[in-house]
Amino acid sequence: MHIVIADSLPASAANSLRAAGYTVDARSGRKPEELALDLVNADALIVRSATQVTASLIEGAPNLRVVARAG
Repeated sequence: MHIVIADSLPASAANSLRAAGYTVDARSGRKPEELALDLVNADALIVRSATQVTASLIEGAPNLRVVARAG
């Protein structure tokens, strides 16, 4: 499972997911266009409050199964 973390989270969050066997792309501050490209092959997206998850963002991510808000 490939997880994209779009907002700032403690490093321990990404490390815990990696330890569980997931691949994790944890980079905050992406522009919407960059995030859309990174989500093309993502299975999950984790955000906080900085990233707005729009319908077009979801539509462009055919493998996306989970959108979670941390906090």
